[in-house]
Amino acid sequence: MLSSLSSLQNLPWDLQIAKNRLTELPLFEHEIKQRMYPAIYRMGEYIIKKREIGNEMYFLSQGTVEVCSGDGKTVYSIINKGSFFGELGVLFNVPRTASVRAFDDCYCMILTRDNLEVVLRYFPNIATRFRQVAESRMAEVKRMIQYKQMLEYQQKMEAVKEE
Repeated sequence: MLSSLSSLQNLPWDLQIAKNRLTELPLFEHEIKQRMYPAIYRMGEYIIKKREIGNEMYFLSQGTVEVCSGDGKTVYSIINKGSFFGELGVLFNVPRTASVRAFDDCYCMILTRDNLEVVLRYFPNIATRFRQVAESRMAEVKRMIQYKQMLEYQQKMEAVKEE
């Protein structure tokens, strides 16, 4: 076993990075899981409410959730088991950009901001990727907000023209 590990140290740089990521990910997952706690949400129950301060993020172990407007009338997207949500408020320390409602009965594992920050400090490669995904989602939310504002403006202009 030791001889096979020492031979891995002589790999080209890109393979060395891949090896580091392969060994890093299980350790990261273990550390994250040690700091999470479970919660069950029933169909129709709100998990996150728009504009609340986000101190936790959620890993969806079972079920499906809807990302929706604050009033719940508009569904922006669906998130299935195996994914996570609520990371924007946690990573960017901003109010929740949307509500999240259980589409059916859901089982989530919850991770607090403080615990996430502790773990990410020890795994800089994963932290970078995690933040990239979160930044991409934040950019998508901003585009949706801008699009909604543009539609509202157009509707107001149409209403003024009709008067």
